[in-house]
Amino acid sequence: MCTLKKIDRYLNENDAGLKKLEQMLKNYDWWYTMTEDPKVRKKGEKQRKEILDLVDKLDGGKPGKAKYLYLKYANKNTGLTPEAERELKKLEKEV
Repeated sequence: MCTLKKIDRYLNENDAGLKKLEQMLKNYDWWYTMTEDPKVRKKGEKQRKEILDLVDKLDGGKPGKAKYLYLKYANKNTGLTPEAERELKKLEKEV
């Protein structure tokens, strides 16, 4: 199984998009939905949309390196649904 420490081998030094995505994932408030503060919630929703839009853009609409990176960080920070876990395992073989 791949760890976050090994993700760098998947990130091409020339691929600024994946580097940007990784930085966004590191700075993302994975637990923003738990707050009662509407400002925090609005900021979290905006960040989530930006991240998912970038994932789609980088992968061209089909799961690839960006989706893999997103799922690895999601799993580390909040855990995954069984469906997302299956997708992550499939992507680990392909990436």
